Amino acid sequence: APVIRELLVAPEGLLARLSSKEDRQAAAIALVEGEAAGLAAADTRRVTAAVQLLTAAATWQALRHYWDMDGDDAARTATLAIDLILDAARSRAEGSTP
Repeated sequence: APVIRELLVAPEGLLARLSSKEDRQAAAIALVEGEAAGLAAADTRRVTAAVQLLTAAATWQALRHYWDMDGDDAARTATLAIDLILDAARSRAEGSTP
């Protein structure tokens, strides 16, 4: 918890998070494209952003503050939300026409 808090409030924390922005985006895009091939490009971008948001330190902090979750429960919550988002993305991709 102290490390995550410091990453969120220290100016160096933002720099650290942004230093690997492209790598994080590429990994998230690869995940969504692999799970929901055929999804429209705009939807892929939006789904990817939502998935990445759920793995952010700020999401952990919000779950901790607003729902009194520990790290394990926050991780399980984020994982469930990501699973549900990807299920919906797969359904949307399957329903789209090439």
